[in-house]
Order: sequence, then structure tokens, then C-alpha cells
Amino acid sequence: MLTVNAGVLRSARTIEFMKFKVAERLEPGFVKVSTKHLSICGSDVDYWKYNGDVPSDFLLIHEAGGVVTEVGSDVASVKPGDLVWVNPLWADPSLPFNERLHELGLDNLIPLPHHKFLATPPVQGVLRDTIIYPAHLLHKIEGGASNPERIPLIEPLACSYNGVDLLNMQQVQMFGEWTATVIGPGPIGIMCAAILLNRGCSKVFLLGRTEGRLKKAKQVLTRHFEAERIETVVSHSNPQQVVAAIKSKTPYERGVDVVMECSGDEDVVTPAMVYMSPMGQLIEIGRMLHGIKFDRPHGQRGQKTFQFSYRFNRRAIEESIQLLFGPDRFDIDDIVTNRFPLQRSAEAFALAAQKPPEVIKILIECPN
Repeated sequence: MLTVNAGVLRSARTIEFMKFKVAERLEPGFVKVSTKHLSICGSDVDYWKYNGDVPSDFLLIHEAGGVVTEVGSDVASVKPGDLVWVNPLWADPSLPFNERLHELGLDNLIPLPHHKFLATPPVQGVLRDTIIYPAHLLHKIEGGASNPERIPLIEPLACSYNGVDLLNMQQVQMFGEWTATVIGPGPIGIMCAAILLNRGCSKVFLLGRTEGRLKKAKQVLTRHFEAERIETVVSHSNPQQVVAAIKSKTPYERGVDVVMECSGDEDVVTPAMVYMSPMGQLIEIGRMLHGIKFDRPHGQRGQKTFQFSYRFNRRAIEESIQLLFGPDRFDIDDIVTNRFPLQRSAEAFALAAQKPPEVIKILIECPN
């Protein structure tokens, strides 16, 4: 057993900082990592609220980076002192079809129960100062010492890349100049918008519930892209207003060619089917807790595509690491708006659950 300092979810909305024992040992092929920076995901907040089958005394957080402190036998990929990203997706490729998915870099598609994910019950998360983890799931981050706070952002960026990479770009560009709507101006929404703009999207419409959050999201994006390529649209109780606000500003008022749904709100898909162009594509990244309200007639008449994106594949990981730490690195540091020490994890989660407009990404710093 490994004893750690951790923020333990004792009951719904109650995190206690305490000594905690986890069933981890430094076995062959495993590595001990001292965590340095963690970040809160929307799924963590859902579990904090007990939306799901959450056991008592549970550890949240799956977005993590740290420093290797000790390695087990048969480990050559990392050494003590290395900065690493903790890949939260742990898949078993031993079955024949699973092996093929693994060869293709599609571990995210290996089905349950041969696939598990940190901080997804019953698998404990990383809201603690130490973790022992398989060496093959640790990615050494070259050049990360100057900005280790970026390491936890690899996971949400990889989720964003995975979604955008599902687009059929030949279809997207078939009418020439193309536009997109990104629903949900949180971290993944901002990252999706940045990827789309970087790939030549002429205009991105950021759609969200509050003007403050939309303003902050646009502020992050305009550090790299022209302000006129980013339009903010506040969600209305009347979906027709949203449809009109978006379609009127697209070429020939045909609607957007791409919709990236990053909010998890089941009510946004129906109007999206209306303001999408013929042959438009909608990628669902948001974590849906309930069913989806779907406008089949509009989708069918326009031969529009609806596709789910699930976590991230190997290519998305590689692209994300390159974007954050490569020679042409992308500065998305403004996404991190708030920082808390590990001892104040309870405050960090309470703030994340409130969703004030000025808060986008919350970082938790470990005292190691």
C-alpha cells in the first residue's frame, strides 16, 4: 500500500485533505511520480456532485503532470528527475480485436471492461502528491521545465484534437470558405476553436450561456488570431434567435459547415441541426449525462453528419504535446485562470462547480 497526501472525496461535495492509502506498489514496469500540477475537468465536478456511481473515499482528477522520483525494474523509458505527463487512459490490448485497435493507436476505442480511465469510478484519480503508474503510460516531456503548468493541459487538448480530426475536411471545404460553431466556451471549446482557426476556418462562432465566459474565451483566442474571425453568441431561450444570429453571418447565409459540441447540454443539438449548412458535420465531445434531443428532419434533408468523439487516440496525444512543447508551441496559458494548493482542493472544486464567468481552468499545485 502507498500512503499519500490527498484530497479525498468523502461524500457528495465534501473533499477532505488527509493521509490516504492506495493499493499501489513499485512493481516491475512501474514508476513512482511526484505530482506537480493537476487540473480540474468538468467530469471531476460531476463526480464531486455524485452524478454517477461514485464510491466513498474517492480520488478525483485525471489531468496530471509530475516528476519521476523512483523507477521499478525493467523501466528504461524514464528516469528520476524526468518531467512526465500521466496518460489517464489504461487499455488492455490482449484480445485479438483490441490488439488491432492498439496497433492503430485507438486505445480509446477498446471496449469496457478492457479499458479504464483515471478518476472514473472505480479507478482512483490523482488528487494527491504521489502516484505509482505503468511506465508505458508516462510521456516524458522534453522542454517542459520552463512551463510545467502546461502538462495537465495535454489531456483536454488531446480530446479537442481527437474531435477535430474526425472531420472530413474535403467535405468541410467543398463550398470554399468555411465556418464553424463551437458550443461551450470552456477549456475544450477554446482549444477546439484554436485548432479550427489554425486549420483555416474563416470564422468561429463561440456559443455559450454567459457573456462573461464568452468574452474571456475570445480574449484567449485573440492572442493568436484576428478578432474578426471570432464571433460570440449568447444562448437564448428561443433557439430561433441563435439560428438567426449564426446563419446570417455565414457565406450565402447557408449556415456553418462544422459544429463542435463541447458543453454536454442535450438541448443544443436540435438548433445546431438547423444552423448547419447542407453536408455540415457535428462532432459531439461534450459529456452527455442524459439523452440528446435530435432534429432528424433537418439533419436528413441536409445530409448532415452527427458523430461522437470519445477521449483521445495516440495521434491526438502526439499532436498535443508538440503544440504545447514543440518549437512552434502555442500559448494557451490564459486558459488557466485560478490556482490552488493541494491542501485547498475543497475550495478549488467549490469554485469550479459555481462556474463564474471569469473562471475557465483551475490548476491545483502540489507542494513537492
